[in-house]
Amino acid sequence: MSITCHQCNQVFSTLGDTPRFCSNCGAQLKPDIGDETNLANDADRTQSFTLTSEGDADPVRPNRIRHDVTQAPSSGSTQPNEGSVEQTGAVGADIGPFRLGRVLGSGGMGTVFEATDREHGQKVALKLLSRQLRGTPETVQRFQRESQIAASINHPRSTFVYQAGQEDDQIYITMELMNGGTLKDVVEEEGPLPVERAVDYMLDIISGLKVAHQAGVVHRDLKPSNCFVDDNGRVKVGDFGLSKSFVADSSLTQTGMFMGTPQYAAPEQLRSSDVDAKADIYAVGGTLFYLLTGRAPFVGNAAQVIASIATDPPPNVKTLEPNVPRKLAKLINQTLEKDPAKRPVDLEEIRLALRSFSSRGKVAAPPGLRLAAFFIDVICGSIIASLLAMPLTIFVAIFAEHLVPFVSIATPVIGLISYFALLEWKWGTTPGKWLLGLRVINDEGEFPSFFQSLTRSFLLPGLQQAVAIFPAFLFNQADAQELNKQMLATIAELQIVAFASWLPNIVCLMTARAKNGYRGIHELGSKTRVVRLSGSLETARPNRVPCTIPLATSPSVENFTNVETAFIGNYLITGKIKSNDDPSKVIFAGKDKTLDRSVWIFQTNQSSDSKRTVAIRPTRQRIIVEQKEGDKTYQVAEAIEGMPLIEFIRTAPTTQWASFRPIIRELAYEFLRSEEESSFPADFSLANIWIDRSGRSKLLSQAVTTQNLGTVENNSNQNAYEDSDVAPTTPHQAIQTLLDEIIEHHAVPVHVAEFRDTIEPNAKSPELNSIGKTLGTFANKPSAWSWIDKFGVISIFMAIEFSTLFSLGAIWALMVPTQTNLTPVQASLIFACVSTLIVAVVGYLTAGGISLKVSEVAVCQSPSLKAASKFRCMLRTLVTWTLPIISLSAGVFIMCAGIMLELHNAGEESAAVHDSTEFIAPALVLVAAGLLSAITVVIALFRPSRGLADLILGTCLARK
Repeated sequence: MSITCHQCNQVFSTLGDTPRFCSNCGAQLKPDIGDETNLANDADRTQSFTLTSEGDADPVRPNRIRHDVTQAPSSGSTQPNEGSVEQTGAVGADIGPFRLGRVLGSGGMGTVFEATDREHGQKVALKLLSRQLRGTPETVQRFQRESQIAASINHPRSTFVYQAGQEDDQIYITMELMNGGTLKDVVEEEGPLPVERAVDYMLDIISGLKVAHQAGVVHRDLKPSNCFVDDNGRVKVGDFGLSKSFVADSSLTQTGMFMGTPQYAAPEQLRSSDVDAKADIYAVGGTLFYLLTGRAPFVGNAAQVIASIATDPPPNVKTLEPNVPRKLAKLINQTLEKDPAKRPVDLEEIRLALRSFSSRGKVAAPPGLRLAAFFIDVICGSIIASLLAMPLTIFVAIFAEHLVPFVSIATPVIGLISYFALLEWKWGTTPGKWLLGLRVINDEGEFPSFFQSLTRSFLLPGLQQAVAIFPAFLFNQADAQELNKQMLATIAELQIVAFASWLPNIVCLMTARAKNGYRGIHELGSKTRVVRLSGSLETARPNRVPCTIPLATSPSVENFTNVETAFIGNYLITGKIKSNDDPSKVIFAGKDKTLDRSVWIFQTNQSSDSKRTVAIRPTRQRIIVEQKEGDKTYQVAEAIEGMPLIEFIRTAPTTQWASFRPIIRELAYEFLRSEEESSFPADFSLANIWIDRSGRSKLLSQAVTTQNLGTVENNSNQNAYEDSDVAPTTPHQAIQTLLDEIIEHHAVPVHVAEFRDTIEPNAKSPELNSIGKTLGTFANKPSAWSWIDKFGVISIFMAIEFSTLFSLGAIWALMVPTQTNLTPVQASLIFACVSTLIVAVVGYLTAGGISLKVSEVAVCQSPSLKAASKFRCMLRTLVTWTLPIISLSAGVFIMCAGIMLELHNAGEESAAVHDSTEFIAPALVLVAAGLLSAITVVIALFRPSRGLADLILGTCLARK
């Protein structure tokens, strides 16, 4: 039996039950079963097709993706009927300023063509509203709404809309072409994708969808064939033809009509219920399912798919692809829940969950952070293990008293090992690691297996804890009287053994190197590693960039007597932007009334008859159209919501280098490409470089200034910038200046300052490629320097340097009463002098201390980031150690005095201490030094780069 869709006139045949919905446009099918004549006529013109896993009519596609031809967004991605006017009669025809080329795809709303601007040669994707829908006011209104929604979403991960128009009775919208095909093409060519690559694609998709959701728009038709691959292998979301605003809901969706592709539609969407962002979350899960398995969650004809989505649970990804990580499969199943309330809350939750499976979402964890997390976990785990040991010890005491010593000692150790093993196996993290953004993964990128987590936990902290409990075992085995007689010697031995408990840790970490991700023996043996979750290139950017208003005159601009009726082409003039002192270069603020978006209009001296090179990259301000008014030529461009990059660098709060690195890198590549294609701006200055609200750079064809970045002569603002900000410069000089400003105002690693010094201001353009590559390698270097990183350095300081000096002080204090004739005052002074000498030597040799050396942190001169001299590093180390040495010396006095007082009470007349009042002064010193040390630690956490020692000596700390 054949059926014709009354909405899009698609004709197809079915052998089973009559489907309820059209798989092409989604409309509800209403065949006249009783009209045998109509059915017979329909059968004569039926075009058979095979329903693919995408749910569309299978289009004619090449076996391999052709990157020498451009692909474009399609609405439904179906092959148009052979007899359609759009395919046969329109190819080669002129629509407005465009000439239609080959057909790229077709769907319920219309057909997509490759089109060329006849006047300037720019190629675009042009979607033409279907002829049979042009006479329907509702569909025309929906098409216009699609244009406005798509144009309102301007993001590097979504396809860009240029303009919409009407030529006679033909309504069209133009969009950017895409050269890499769709994700459906990629999977059809290569098969199921590796986990990291699939997740990388999904992170791009989520970035594009998040912008739409923030604007109050739900896509409603996300699927692999609507996700397009650009020249750089990144993905953009396209085809917002079925989008619906959930802020101001449109009444255009008819009751009983399903809009979308069945395979990736949420159950509530199939029921024509209210659809919100949760429907896109369902589609995200379905798309990731497809990338990993090569098929949609549900397959079959349209009716079967719709029925399965409504009633059947989706198959587990691991049943189709066993290599998919268990946690990732669980996340996909959660996104495909039939109840929207059981799906992830929003796209950000999914993005965070996907980071550990992405190639660009994790970096090696610095040793300082790992040690800080380890201390937190040892404290938490020890408390939990001790609480468990108490009832177990009581139970053993009742039934096997002789086992009490062993159980009381062994249970905390076993409990601590279990604490690490179970948590890392179950959740891939522990409380300490979770707090500091660390995760444990195996070589496959998923959480470790139980055997892997048990192995790493047994080696560390298991061995350390086993050595640490040995003194307690000796205490339990020693005879009380014998212990009393040899108390001093035994305690000294115990101190040495306790200090030796760190030896297993040191041995385990001997293999840790930056090149292997700081993996210790316990990780190499268990095939695991600890990573720090970080943002990808899409997320590691400045957030919420403020929008500054360009300098503008009143709305009644010259040459336009009535601004309400002042137009350049179809664009309403709303004001005049002042860019510089050149009166021949005028910039107008305008409004695209059709797409309801703001534009900037540049006056240009370029002849409108010449073929121009149009840059369509996300890093370049988009030129929408070129208009000729009288003897003047204007370029209509997208309006940038943001500010000049130089202004943002100088006025923004302290920002990490990781957020600026991708911006400078993409600028270097943009400069190179612009020079290669001869589209580099004339009279280029720093005012040509803007940053938009999403934290992405934009190169403008003409300089545009703001209230804080005005002309040199007329700007009287107290924050007026230097002359060089608006003076002509070269690309290399611009990169140098931007790096200088970043170094001066923000926290950057030392290698950035060293890299800045290698840039030649007058180098040739090919060097820009080398700059971009070098900045790319910096992504693998630790660059963050925040309170968390400072906490890691302090943890290493306490674990290695302070604990070593503390152990030496304890041994010295134990030896003094019996091995020397020194008084406690003399012993503490000798300890202070020797400690100061040791600290000075170590500080000089390591350029700042062992903790800084291990953490790969350098002591620099502020603010130039030039390496500080070893002598200054030694002085900084001494200032840093002043309070700890005072507190340790007071502790040595108290310990010596306490032992001597005990000896005096035992009848040893040679003891130098006879009265407990002698403890008061050193105890007060100890308390005061401890409180001041705590204050300096808090200050250091609030000012990671410049603590008190740095303020005193004019230094700062930075990553190497």
